[in-house]
Amino acid sequence: MTPTSQRGKALREYLPPSAVLRGQGDRHKGIGDRALWPTAARESGVGYANTFIAVAEDCPATAGEVPPGRASRVTVATTQYAMLVGAPGRWTQEDVQLASSPEVRGRDDLSNEELERLRQVYFARPRACLRASPLPKTFGWGLHYDADARITLHACDSEEYARLSSDPTLNQLRAMRSSRARS
Repeated sequence: MTPTSQRGKALREYLPPSAVLRGQGDRHKGIGDRALWPTAARESGVGYANTFIAVAEDCPATAGEVPPGRASRVTVATTQYAMLVGAPGRWTQEDVQLASSPEVRGRDDLSNEELERLRQVYFARPRACLRASPLPKTFGWGLHYDADARITLHACDSEEYARLSSDPTLNQLRAMRSSRARS
């Protein structure tokens, strides 16, 4: 099997819609149902390693909150949350960004070839990192990148969040603010 076809294998088990999205039904069918190339970030050099991203200074959440769904659409936040809660430590930044991109988010009708094409098009331009994600900016979730650039999610009111945010062996960053700092 070639590396491209290995990256194209479907990785369907990471999304438990009834548990993660709290029974929001079939309208969320297809979130992340396709292959997202878990080794792509290491191959392209995108993403962080041994890093903890704390919630933004102006984050309104005081605890980790499940992002609410919208009536007819799958959102960036629900897609990212479902991936990172459904399979902690499995996904890289590039995987999460691709799955939550407008071209891929919520779709289950894409072939592996089409996903590869969309990945090439999407990452042809620079993209904001997950410091700009709604999870650490709005919903109170910290992001821990391990040595292999795999991400786990931690609620800002958890003991693990407190431990990781004070770990001197990790590169400590904050999520981007939602509004400008006042002078």
